[in-house]
Amino acid sequence: MTERTTILIVDDESKIRRLLSRSLETEGFDVAVADSAMSASEFLKNGHCDLIILDYMMPEIDGMAFLAELRKKSSIPVIMLSAREEIAKKTQALELGADDYVVKPFSPRELVARVRAVLNRTMPRRGLLRHHDLRGPDHRHRQPTPCGWPGRMWP
Repeated sequence: MTERTTILIVDDESKIRRLLSRSLETEGFDVAVADSAMSASEFLKNGHCDLIILDYMMPEIDGMAFLAELRKKSSIPVIMLSAREEIAKKTQALELGADDYVVKPFSPRELVARVRAVLNRTMPRRGLLRHHDLRGPDHRHRQPTPCGWPGRMWP
């Protein structure tokens, strides 16, 4: 049995947490939620997640400060969510170590696709690609690919 991927959603807006939880659970992910950076820190002390979706603007500790602290001790992939679309803010988040930056309002379908893309880049051996992904086999080294062993691509 394969281990399921856990996504931690950190956002002070309950509507966003519910929307993302539903979308990600429908796609087969396990979801944990936190309504603040402090709650997320507590979760990470005892729990595990494979990716964090992190809101930029939260009370007390904002997403940027949380990200900066997280990067001192962890390389968990992070996708920033924000209503701020200024290039300077996007650049700051990416330079602090965010793996992607999504501006609100967003399409849940697009965000799920971005989650998969980040996970495929950061955890390629977990088999997160689906059977219909079009990644060709590597015939040169006869190594397994995320889609299986080298061989015919089409039935």
